[in-house]
Amino acid sequence: MQPGINSKVRLAVDAHGMPVRVVVAAGTAADCLKAPELIEGIGAEALIADKGCDSDEIVGLAIAAGMWAAIPPRGNRREQREYDKYHAVCGIWRKMPPCI
Repeated sequence: MQPGINSKVRLAVDAHGMPVRVVVAAGTAADCLKAPELIEGIGAEALIADKGCDSDEIVGLAIAAGMWAAIPPRGNRREQREYDKYHAVCGIWRKMPPCI
């Protein structure tokens, strides 16, 4: 993967919103494909993510790592599961300096 105009940056952040892991991938790659790489080896109480990471595999990885999964279910899920509706992860982007 060569970073370019259509790259996506995915972050794992701590409880204070500070990045602890960064993964850059092609802009066309699905969000859920890089989630295991972000989760692996990180000790945390909770995994807070958006709907793009809602999959049984990712929820299973979080539970196996001892994390509580706070991921909103996609609309097409047959069984909607409970989740915490409060998300603070997006605040990290407001703190980062603009790229020029």
